Amino acid sequence: MKVIATFVSYIALASAGTLRIFGGEEAKIGQFPYQAAVKTWDWNGQGFVCGGAIINEHWILTAGHCIDGVKDGTMIVGSLSLNPTDDDIHAQQRYVTAERFFVHPGYESGVWINDIAMVYMPEPIEFNEFVQPAELQLDSDETYVGENVNVAGWGMTSPTGPSEDLLFAQLKVHDLKVCQDFFSIVFDDTQICVAGTKTQSPCPGDSGGPLVLADRPNYVAIGVVSFGMDCFGSGDPVGFARNSAQKQFIEETMNSVTSLVVKVNVK
Repeated sequence: MKVIATFVSYIALASAGTLRIFGGEEAKIGQFPYQAAVKTWDWNGQGFVCGGAIINEHWILTAGHCIDGVKDGTMIVGSLSLNPTDDDIHAQQRYVTAERFFVHPGYESGVWINDIAMVYMPEPIEFNEFVQPAELQLDSDETYVGENVNVAGWGMTSPTGPSEDLLFAQLKVHDLKVCQDFFSIVFDDTQICVAGTKTQSPCPGDSGGPLVLADRPNYVAIGVVSFGMDCFGSGDPVGFARNSAQKQFIEETMNSVTSLVVKVNVK
């Protein structure tokens, strides 16, 4: 059984047309103010698209496989577009080099445990009604089983390329056993299992994006899009890294940047 990451090259983006996240709805400006586009380049010049969550003015939370081994990248917030123009007055972009990428030291490609990472932006982003941080409940031991969750991104609905515009889907958290029975790899309580449907699912290009509780206030992000299989109408489950399981990594990484004086938005 082949397990795939959910990030995608955007070299063919210009010809992607109206591609969108499988079954996704178009987001409205300000609907997901914590959402970031993580556009990176490797040392060979290959470009990739992922998502991320703003957690304060300097930090974005994303998936480990999204930035493992990349050379540099651009973080985009406050925009529905993957390629904002000068007319996109709410968009903010921050260029980041490799030394500002922090991948969990326990992450191993193809295993998907500890698939989490952080990006430090020396130039802070500016908060307004269209750009806001997500809240991380790092001390929570809730399973969230049965909760409605939102996931947004610039992922695909076909193998051709990523979506130009931000799209979202509302799904439901399932018991870990659903993913344990389905995937041929280790799946444990450091992860969250979300069942896709035959009409909606995260797809390549959505990796790193936040899993946010749909029925609670304050944009509570409980996970990060990590891996899945066939997302085009299969209804297969999707694996997410669980944020609360990575409390030590998140806090130690932020503290390691000694010049940082702001605090993560946590409960």
